[in-house]
Amino acid sequence: MDSSVVKNIISLDTFPKPSEKYFRYLECMYADQGYLDSDGLISYETIEDFILDFYDLDTVKQALEPCVVLQKGQSGGERAYNTAKCLIRNLEALEKRYEKQNKNTENTT
Repeated sequence: MDSSVVKNIISLDTFPKPSEKYFRYLECMYADQGYLDSDGLISYETIEDFILDFYDLDTVKQALEPCVVLQKGQSGGERAYNTAKCLIRNLEALEKRYEKQNKNTENTT
């Protein structure tokens, strides 16, 4: 896993604040990319397919599974926001864990 992937995408440090304008943007973007179905629900399978271009299946499952239950929000855009925030938070945590494991492995060899 290359930690620069998440850092180059976005981090929670720079994640936009929630607003109706941003929710509308996300709803449109997610719908266009197939991440949001016609009912305004998140299509996790489509998101998983995209992320698999950057991460192995185990990492994707670990990052995405806690977010699947988060169909929270008044609109598709708010659900997209909550899902993106959850996914990025989980990927950042996994990145840190993997970096720490790799550092410990290097120190023991």
